[in-house]
Amino acid sequence: MPSNQYRLPGIEEKLVISWDGHWENLSITLGNQLIGRARGGATALRQGRHYDLADGSRLSLKLTEGSGPDALLVRRNGRPLLAVRGLSGQIMNRSVVVLYLVALINVGLGMVTVFSDSRFDALGIAGTGSVISGAVLLALAVLFQRRRSPAPLLTGIVVYILDGLLGYTAVVNQGGEPGLIGYIARAWFLYYLVQAAMLLRDQRRASARSE
Repeated sequence: MPSNQYRLPGIEEKLVISWDGHWENLSITLGNQLIGRARGGATALRQGRHYDLADGSRLSLKLTEGSGPDALLVRRNGRPLLAVRGLSGQIMNRSVVVLYLVALINVGLGMVTVFSDSRFDALGIAGTGSVISGAVLLALAVLFQRRRSPAPLLTGIVVYILDGLLGYTAVVNQGGEPGLIGYIARAWFLYYLVQAAMLLRDQRRASARSE
């Protein structure tokens, strides 16, 4: 049974929405409490469904033209909620991990090159510049993890691309030879970050169309 989990600000329990097949027998629970059900499958959900929560807030569900878990738009008092688990949650959480990972790689290996004779030409690590970009990426990772908004993610993508371009340029200017493994690793990390950015874009577009 597919499901998505959502974290509601101010509420400890997680909201869980699960369903069978093509949006059949959808149920909504908050902790151990059943909030409601939606019968009628995709046809009924495209018309929208509303549920009142115990704290007085209102939960709204509406299905867009998509078919996957990300096609279900969930709002609380009109504000969109992003899944923390489920397909979209996996994409977002993975992008957070990638931001932290590339930040720590840059800071860690950058400091090693500053304080020793070690070099990491294959990864485009260029000393102080990599330390600075890593620190910026770390701050953006924290912001994105807390807010799940496009701005820190898109900024992180730009910083990571510039870091790669400047890092490999510095390596070449110092007589080093960038390795293929570095290009592959950066492309792999960028793919996950861009995937999350596209998910945020699609969710915002779908949310705007449904209003």
